[in-house]
Amino acid sequence: MEDKILIVPIRKFDQYSVSFNQEFTKALGKQHWLTNENYVYYLGEKYSNEWVVVPRGYATDGATVPPAFQSILPVFGKHGSAVILHDWLCEYGFVWHRNLMSGEVTRRTLTREEIDNVFLEALAVIEMDPGTIHWVKLGFATHRALSRPKVPNLDHAKQLLEFNYAQSKGYNPFDGSLLYDVIDHPPLWAIA
Repeated sequence: MEDKILIVPIRKFDQYSVSFNQEFTKALGKQHWLTNENYVYYLGEKYSNEWVVVPRGYATDGATVPPAFQSILPVFGKHGSAVILHDWLCEYGFVWHRNLMSGEVTRRTLTREEIDNVFLEALAVIEMDPGTIHWVKLGFATHRALSRPKVPNLDHAKQLLEFNYAQSKGYNPFDGSLLYDVIDHPPLWAIA
């Protein structure tokens, strides 16, 4: 599984940094944590032409798992970086895609099944137990069949909180600079 990577400053894929945020928790009505750093995940293999950028300051509520199954997959744990990735993909519904012929970078929209498969891939990267991955896959299939979740699933109140938080910290996660920094200057020193 060495081909798949999540670039996190001086960390391995199964390590991540989030901080509990009381303001987001109160405003959104359930517990939320903010990412403390930018995450970049390449789909499929190292240096692939598709990736996800999750900016620092992104708010996550952790894994949405029914209480009866939290012993199999708790809200956070070793799989936290994969959970953050899945939350972001469910909310925004796309990956960045680089055309290998022209070099042009565009967004590629994902289906909910593709998003769930990226999460399963990420769980395999961090070497989660195959039995756990199997149960998560069944849970996803059941959830998709019963609730037909929409993609993207934007929460505008949450996005406004994230934007205001970022502005208060002196950066704009939506200005595209992070994307182009990844494209033009990939932090190769951090590749696992």
